Amino acid sequence: MTAATTGAGKHDPKAKDVAFIGDSDSVLGFEALGVRAVVAPSSPEQAVASFRKLVREQTQVIIITEEYLDSLSDEISAISDRPTP
Repeated sequence: MTAATTGAGKHDPKAKDVAFIGDSDSVLGFEALGVRAVVAPSSPEQAVASFRKLVREQTQVIIITEEYLDSLSDEISAISDRPTP
């Protein structure tokens, strides 16, 4: 979704490579695979807040389950057209 590199292709050490937003059962599987940032929101509003935080942290890939896709569609559209380094 967003690039996590800053100038000259250097990796931003504060950025997360992959994050997951989904139900608690799915989160367990991604944790087992070593995904560092996993979120099991309790509401669509919490999903939006988590997504915004992950974007601010320059997460490279954010995986979202269908359950939260509708509530995040405006947020996804808003960042899709942003230029990335």
